[in-house]
Amino acid sequence: MSRTTKSKRPPAPDPMALGYAEASTVVSALLCSGMTTFLRGSPGTGKSSLARQLAAEMSLPFFDIRLAQCEPAEIAGVHFPDKETGMLRVYPPAWLTALCTAPGFLFLDELNAPGLTKLHQAAALQLTLDRRLGDMTLHPQTVILAAGNLEDDGAYVTPLSSALANRFAHITLSVDVDSWLAWGSAQGISPEILAYIGQGGADLLYRNDGGYAFPSPRSWAMASRMLEVCTDERTARLAMTACIGPRAAEEFRAFIKIYQRINPMKVIETGQVVDFTKGRKRELSFMYAATFAVAGWLRKQTDLESNYLPNVVRFLTSPGLNEEFQFLFLRHIHQGTDLVHRLKALDAYRDCARRLLHLNLEMYA
Repeated sequence: MSRTTKSKRPPAPDPMALGYAEASTVVSALLCSGMTTFLRGSPGTGKSSLARQLAAEMSLPFFDIRLAQCEPAEIAGVHFPDKETGMLRVYPPAWLTALCTAPGFLFLDELNAPGLTKLHQAAALQLTLDRRLGDMTLHPQTVILAAGNLEDDGAYVTPLSSALANRFAHITLSVDVDSWLAWGSAQGISPEILAYIGQGGADLLYRNDGGYAFPSPRSWAMASRMLEVCTDERTARLAMTACIGPRAAEEFRAFIKIYQRINPMKVIETGQVVDFTKGRKRELSFMYAATFAVAGWLRKQTDLESNYLPNVVRFLTSPGLNEEFQFLFLRHIHQGTDLVHRLKALDAYRDCARRLLHLNLEMYA
């Protein structure tokens, strides 16, 4: 059931709207320079993932603190009277003690979520301005990254005060299809979903249409996990709708009918030629479906017989399969298999790889 019929899409690009890979580089540079940064983005587009990635790259322990969900004691600690001194003493929260005694990565997520009290805002301002909370001072090498939803993206937000906003460098995380496809390939996201997103772009990867469930990078990953365990067609259809909403689920089902026209085993084991220059095979939807279907099947073959390797190259060099699709195919089979290494023994593959070198695809050559 939809809460509203008004369509909500990512906002128009702004000067600091960056894709995932570029945002990661820029935010890392800002944090390493000692700058506290605020990362905005649509729900489910990877803000938390980016934060965890940067913490791992910096070899810092990760602390995910959502102030709006914290009780006062979880922020300011527990106060109790000291009978000997007649004063109040404070037991600080464990996360604050850890970030004060050693370097860490503090992630203040959902900082512009509704429900931020004066205590929350005061704590955020003190952390970002003075790098302390109460009498506790953050370790000099502790870094702070804050994040929140976009104000005009259908998510409820509380605008930051000008005093707090002016303490941050501001980056917007855009919907980045290429980065998500690369991530999805590495994480084992369903090839059907990768093919569908690849042929449709950002409008399919993220489309907040006002329903409770809607397509986003996060919900597509949820849908992929569901497809791994659902074998009954009706259950899979209903579960897909629960993840991404009815409209997106129906559109995905229509694409699957195209995807199922591909028989990867026949292509590889018999050397069946797929001519992408003829008929409906020229359509982008079919080309994406075939590329990810064959690559996905190959990834499941733990020990592909060597006599089938020429057929892999035959598919890679199919008539009409351009360099973009050759790259997608190689990138997908490169994750989790040794196929690319084995293909390098074939003259036909080396000839193809040399043609791809100008795309900076040295790893496949």
